[in-house]
Amino acid sequence: MERILGIKAVSFDADGTLWDFQEVMRHALHHVLMELQRLDPESADALNIEKMITIRNEVAKKLRGKVTNLEEIRLEAFRETLAGIGRPNESLAEHLNQVYLKHRFEDVELFDDVLLRPRQNVPVRRLLSRLGRGETRP
Repeated sequence: MERILGIKAVSFDADGTLWDFQEVMRHALHHVLMELQRLDPESADALNIEKMITIRNEVAKKLRGKVTNLEEIRLEAFRETLAGIGRPNESLAEHLNQVYLKHRFEDVELFDDVLLRPRQNVPVRRLLSRLGRGETRP
């Protein structure tokens, strides 16, 4: 194989390439619901993962062309989710966003056919620098 000289990094959207984004997103939202159940059971009982995905997609559509940072879109979706069930709470929305992002980026499981296998206890996010939809998150 020919050597390619001068390449220091390769960047690509890893969602759907190295792991199943839908599965990771649902996993992270499951943790959000568990945290919400702990903090505000009445709010958690009014929600489910499908409802949260629908609200997030509506928020993304509404903010298309105005906001490109997906983390900001997710935060706005948590704000609207809580407001939509009659429990607006900015600090709770921010907390739920942090819970989501933690599990979204730290609990990634690679597809079985991905040859890259990280050393034990090294999160995948530290091994890859990802470029996705106008944002980066190493």
